[in-house]
Amino acid sequence: GLKVIRILRAFRVLRLVNKLEALRLLLSALAASIVPILNAFFVLLLATAIFAILAVGLFAKSPSEDYEDPVEFARFSMAFFIMFQTMSGDGWGGIA
Repeated sequence: GLKVIRILRAFRVLRLVNKLEALRLLLSALAASIVPILNAFFVLLLATAIFAILAVGLFAKSPSEDYEDPVEFARFSMAFFIMFQTMSGDGWGGIA
């Protein structure tokens, strides 16, 4: 009972959207930009997956070779992770 009423009181802030034109414009712009951002994200995801597949095909070691190098592209998941680290510039000290 009382907990539900307190939660509903938090939504009173949303009434400001109807009263403030600038806030309504800002929220509509944010809502309109979600689809283009998701499209760009999926294109980036697809390109990363393609390059990870190419890396596995070109740089994977055969099972008979010794695995002395910790950076290997033997699996798609590892190659995708390394591609993500390379794009973000994170984890250059210890890839894997």
